Amino acid sequence: MKAAGKEYGGALYSLAAEEHCEDQVLEGLRLVQGLFEQNPDYVRLLSNPAITVKEHLALLDEAFRGSVQPYVLNFVKILCEKSAIDILPQCISEY
Repeated sequence: MKAAGKEYGGALYSLAAEEHCEDQVLEGLRLVQGLFEQNPDYVRLLSNPAITVKEHLALLDEAFRGSVQPYVLNFVKILCEKSAIDILPQCISEY
């Protein structure tokens, strides 16, 4: 999974750099990570296979829409869809 974190984090940085919003994206990533660290039950909920992906994405929208840069929300949604929410710290390190 470390390679995936490197690939995803690097791709997000490239996009943010192209759009000149690197600091906003990093700030959003750190905010999401901090909330995940403070609420491990929420992360378990996002990883629960008994809940549909559509419901997971709705939870993320409810929690983060308007609070983080849209690229950050979409990025976290992609990780959730790929059942890879646990690699967020590696993605941030690579970013």
